[in-house]
Amino acid sequence: MKPPTSSANLGLADFAEIFAICSEAGISHRESLLRISRRLDRESAGEFFKYLLPLEVGGSTEEVLESMSKSSNNRVREFALAISLSTRLGTPLSAQLQSFTQQIRHQWLVEFRQKATQAETQMIIPQVAISLPLTIVFALYPSLQMLRATVA
Repeated sequence: MKPPTSSANLGLADFAEIFAICSEAGISHRESLLRISRRLDRESAGEFFKYLLPLEVGGSTEEVLESMSKSSNNRVREFALAISLSTRLGTPLSAQLQSFTQQIRHQWLVEFRQKATQAETQMIIPQVAISLPLTIVFALYPSLQMLRATVA
């Protein structure tokens, strides 16, 4: 079974959750992004890390958020928007990011359940194709033995 298409967003959910913790601890957005980019697994976060490369070589946080806001991934754009609004308005970010991570994980779980249901349906057909003939043979065998004994 292939993983759900939203699996790439699970890395983003982890990233956002750690970012929220850093934000609660009073670490700046730039420093939070840098710390997390160094620690998270690049494969699990997928395309998200390509946006952080300019930050690691001295780019500004605004440039990084601007490039994220142009992403084809809706979740990356949503993440960038939350940080941008928090920066501009001075509002707390941790509650927004925790809600964001819950949404991503819930979406992944829903997609995973749908794929599991499809896989279950696909597995039933071979099960029936193999089990049904065997069941019929085992049910008919004693009757055939009795019939052969009476004929002989």
